Amino acid sequence: MKGLLVDPQRLRDMKRALGQTLARWRRARGLTQHDVARQVYSTRSTVANVECGRQVVDRVFWAQCESLLHAGGELIAGYDDYRSLEAQHRQEQAEAARRARWAAVLDSEMIAAVGSPEWSRDRGRLPPMGDVGSVTSADPSAVSVPAPHAAGFPAVRPEAVVEAAIQGVLVGGLRGGDKASQAGDTARRSFGGTGGDSDGMEGDMLRRVLLQQAITALAAGVSGSALDVIRTGLASSMSGQEAGDVDVAEWEEVGEEYGRAFYTLPPTSLMLHLAGDLADLQQTLAGSRGSRRADLSRVGAQLAAVMAMSLAKTGQFQTARRWWRTCRKAADTSGDPATRVWVRGQAAVHALYDRSSSRTTAVKRADEALAISGGRAYPGTAEALCASAQACALVGDATRAQFYTSTLTDVFGKLTGGVTADTGSIYQWPQRRLWHALSYVHSHLGQTKDALRAQQQALALMPDWAPAARAQVHLHTAMCLIRDGHLDDGASHAEQAITALPQSRRTALVVRLGHVVLDAVPEQQRRRSSVAGLREILTASASPDVA
Repeated sequence: MKGLLVDPQRLRDMKRALGQTLARWRRARGLTQHDVARQVYSTRSTVANVECGRQVVDRVFWAQCESLLHAGGELIAGYDDYRSLEAQHRQEQAEAARRARWAAVLDSEMIAAVGSPEWSRDRGRLPPMGDVGSVTSADPSAVSVPAPHAAGFPAVRPEAVVEAAIQGVLVGGLRGGDKASQAGDTARRSFGGTGGDSDGMEGDMLRRVLLQQAITALAAGVSGSALDVIRTGLASSMSGQEAGDVDVAEWEEVGEEYGRAFYTLPPTSLMLHLAGDLADLQQTLAGSRGSRRADLSRVGAQLAAVMAMSLAKTGQFQTARRWWRTCRKAADTSGDPATRVWVRGQAAVHALYDRSSSRTTAVKRADEALAISGGRAYPGTAEALCASAQACALVGDATRAQFYTSTLTDVFGKLTGGVTADTGSIYQWPQRRLWHALSYVHSHLGQTKDALRAQQQALALMPDWAPAARAQVHLHTAMCLIRDGHLDDGASHAEQAITALPQSRRTALVVRLGHVVLDAVPEQQRRRSSVAGLREILTASASPDVA
């Protein structure tokens, strides 16, 4: 991609060199690939793939190899250098894509401000942004966001900024009938104007101003209020008049792009970008009907689901539940059974991590998905069966869990190659998801032999761009070690799995699974130093800002 600073070939060379370094240290210690795999809870094929430069795997693997081979820090330093360069490369790719998508909406100064490291450094405190102004209050709920100087707007509360921006301009627009004109007047009055045409502001200019203000409000730490306005606007946009020319294919590509970005972008960053596209989709949906409306509703369901899952990653489960409701409405409006099944399957799995939701909620969503599927094999069918099996495992119902995992295996065999291919999209259901699900079920049921086999298979298939999923499987391994009486090994393994993740990847889902591992330790043994170390890393990772 034009303008990228990191040469992809350099990354490939570093990966190959890192694998060669591992092979050199392994041979120096007189060990085979099988010896290394056995002692770091991996597989021989994984070690072989790493040594020839096909895989890098995660930091837990390299920390364990470092400890086993006494490599003087060379292995872990090489891994960290590679990941640092890889992160820079991905950031450059994401930045180029973001600039291209928002160039028509935001000015260059605002785009640069959003992409700066200072943008999200402190919630509730923003750096100077030129004409956008700055936030000085330390309380995110009470901040005021100065509007651009071009129109001399007064400062307003972020909630009002977002509501005016999305309801007044992004949804209604300034052209297209009485309703749109009223919406535009509402937006003008929110910013100190008098309404009507007397303010002399062109639609495009006001739309740009208000979208900048909405983004500023999101970054100021009032995402709940901001996102709720977008969510309700999306829900109310499911009916409307026929649009003149809607490029459905373009919106479908946007949906696919977010399906891939879900794995590669930290959730807080993803939500910021997603909010802008959801606001634009509202405007398009409000003027569509017929087949176009159905197709756009399908995309809306996908984007709403990605938002709900991202909110769950950050621990905002209450807000996520509202997005799941909107997601189901959008999917039902689309009339597409695959989408209706998929959103309910995803909602079911995520409900298992929400402490405020009962297991019944997960089972209800899974049952809805299976009923809608009518016995057809969709990706969502597999997800719903996965949720059902996991829900049974959580209450120790091994018989029903076995029924669901057996059915899941059968359904997986019926999925098409395009669905099971692992190309980095949340909409696919690759084989690693099957092994991950089996690992979860067997680990929670205490079936450690079957669980360890599933974990080896899942880790062998786990891609480098899914570090949180890999950490979850390692936590399953830790759970099994503890259940088999290896308390120190299990607690240390869990601590290493979480420590290996950067803070931005220590999602609420990972942290909550870590607490399940901690709870598996007998109460009288929880004063062990290894267990205390696990408790400390979980406490340190349980911040509201966990991404």
